[in-house]
Parts: sequence; C-alpha cells; structure tokens
Amino acid sequence: MRQGIWIWTILMLGCATAEHREPAKNAPAVVRENTRFDNDAFRVQVSDMNHDGAPDVWKYYAEKSTLDGPQEFSLVRKELDLNFDGRIDRVMYYNSRENLSREEVDADFDGFIDRVQYYDRAILVKSEICSAECCRSPIDAPEKSSRTPNRVLFFSKGVLTREEVDSQCRGRVESISIFNNKKELIQTGYDTNGDESIDSWVKY
Repeated sequence: MRQGIWIWTILMLGCATAEHREPAKNAPAVVRENTRFDNDAFRVQVSDMNHDGAPDVWKYYAEKSTLDGPQEFSLVRKELDLNFDGRIDRVMYYNSRENLSREEVDADFDGFIDRVQYYDRAILVKSEICSAECCRSPIDAPEKSSRTPNRVLFFSKGVLTREEVDSQCRGRVESISIFNNKKELIQTGYDTNGDESIDSWVKY
C-alpha cells in the first residue's frame, strides 16, 4: 500500500515540476511539492492561484473506507487565501459525497469570521452573519466555539424565508421577518418587552 502511495506521489511531483512547461492561461499554478502525505490516510494538495510562488489554496483529502480495491481519497475541506496576504479567509467543509456542507468566511480580511453558512446537498439552508462586536471567533475555530450572530437567515431551496435579528448579541431574538417564495417580506414579529418571546406581529 505505502509503495503505491509513493509511486503516485512521484508521478504527481513529476507532473508539477516538469521543465519548460508553461501553465495554461488563467489556470492556477501548482506549487512545487504540491502533495504532502501526513500519513497513509490523509493528504493535502496546495495551489498557487496568482502565480506569486506562495500557496493560497489548500485542499484536504481523507481516505475513503473501502473493503477492497485501490486506495481512494475524497475532499473533506478546502481553505482559501482570497486576498493573497498569507492568511486564510474562507474555509469550506464537505461531506462524504464531497458536497459542500458548511463554510466560514472572513469577508473583511481581519482574521475573524463574518459569516457561517450551512448547506444541505450543497444548497444553502442557513446563514449566520456576525458583526465585529458580536463575533470575535477566529476563522477555522471549533464549530462549537462561542459565536453569537447578529442575524440568522433561513432558506428553502436556496430562497430566503426567514430572518432572525439579535442586534445586541445577547443570544436573544429581538425580531423575526417572514418572506414568501417571491422573496417579499410578508410579516415581522417583535419582542417588545424583552422577555425573549415575540409578542407583536406586523403584516404587510
């Protein structure tokens, strides 16, 4: 098994370092020694999108569970440095079928999460939006780390259906907005007395 892995590694490195090979126009460059085996069941592939010699895309692969046959790997995670400053700005997680299941985004490039999005079969179902005051959770922090979003958006088949707002980051919903399948706001509920219960509704 290990011999097969190293043969595969040599072939990959040979392709990545072949002399006199011009990269395709607008295609990502493959950083030298782009494939690293941390052990027999895990590998990391690194790419250089802007051809500056520094990696900015990391793809993590885990070994699939197979009874027989050759060793297979599936994508479990992808990290991106979107502004090429050497710091991760977006982390994407994939399920066993390589469908996107969750992603964390640092939209303002300050090293902290601004948005966490959840997917079902690669379709957006929920988005947590954080302000600098509410969420100081570093990108790629454990999923259960302290995080209190200002707004939580819910989607059905990719269409916004509901928005919950907690403007003061207290972990209490202050208002709920409901949308129809045309993305039109149809009603909003408010917690008018601060008892953590929506007690007043406005219909449009």
